[in-house]
Amino acid sequence: MTDYRDPLLQSKLSSEAVAAQPTLAPASACPSDQKSSYLGSARGLSIASLVLGIASMPLACFILGTIGLILARYALKATPRGANNRFARVGMICSIIGITISALLICVVIGYFAYQIYLSNRLVAF
Repeated sequence: MTDYRDPLLQSKLSSEAVAAQPTLAPASACPSDQKSSYLGSARGLSIASLVLGIASMPLACFILGTIGLILARYALKATPRGANNRFARVGMICSIIGITISALLICVVIGYFAYQIYLSNRLVAF
């Protein structure tokens, strides 16, 4: 029978337990950290596209939405495969929504003025 109160046996068991534990990789060796460090130049483009996309929605500005869409496309191309660039994706979505809102607003304005011209011509004819 083994006596576990023996100090030599306890030190031997504890050294075996420490050796059997898995070692963790340093934080710099994790793939997620490597992917996020590759986003250096793409990160600035993606944040700019996000800002322009958000600004294009309430302002209904076609130009801001188009520039935001172009920047988001460049940011997604600069992002390595497998890396997640959420800012660029959200910037692209906001830019598309802003472009759609501005296109609808342009159609409404053109329709309004066309209707006003129609009404003015109809009244003159009588």
